[in-house]
Amino acid sequence: ISTSTSASTSRSDKLNNRMKILEDIVTLLPRALSAICFFFSIVGCSESPTKTWEQAQQGLYAADLSSNGYSLIASIHHGGSLWRLSDGERIYNWNISKGSYTNLVDVALSTDGKFAVTADDRRLVLWSTKTGKSVGFWNTPSDILSIALSENGLFIFIGMKNFQAIYIDVQRGGILATVSHEDSIRAVAISTDGTIGLTGSDDKTAKLWRLNDGHLLQSWGHDNLVNYVNLSSNGQWAITSGQHSAGNV
Repeated sequence: ISTSTSASTSRSDKLNNRMKILEDIVTLLPRALSAICFFFSIVGCSESPTKTWEQAQQGLYAADLSSNGYSLIASIHHGGSLWRLSDGERIYNWNISKGSYTNLVDVALSTDGKFAVTADDRRLVLWSTKTGKSVGFWNTPSDILSIALSENGLFIFIGMKNFQAIYIDVQRGGILATVSHEDSIRAVAISTDGTIGLTGSDDKTAKLWRLNDGHLLQSWGHDNLVNYVNLSSNGQWAITSGQHSAGNV
């Protein structure tokens, strides 16, 4: 993002408004589905990327971005990797089984970029982005379909094939809450502070939860299975989308 200064107050106000709108939109954008990251200048209204680099040779299973400039990639051919976006350098390669590439089903970064989580079908690992070392390991009771991580890596929210999502306290190592749908939970999201969770299911509903006790706050019906959900950092805005359907905010 490039910025410019001006003596005109109205222009400054317009720019501030545009930046605020951009901030709200970015918190609701889908996770990257392309192996190429593009960064655009909003002030110059440029249609060309200011930087591009390849982070996976033949596609990826999942990806995530942090607010402090890192991307986490689950590649088809080389497992997980953490990239620094400022210079396009790969920092760490992360695989669950030593000596072999892991077929990861999902990855997530904490909003502050300090921690990352990678998951295959039944296992997930929490990593420190500072040291590159694992700081936690869990097995799940069912196949993992989606994961989300709160700020500072304190809580993990996991959507599973058995119609359940579990809310894990990373520091204490226990399950704080379990919430349910009537079909597989294909998408999950969590607020920055870890208090609010959002789930999307093959039962064609998206549900908003208070995670400390698993209380259902809202339920929204869709015309098709819900394969994408996300929350703004403060948990006040949600986006949900059914397969082959428009997104709802």
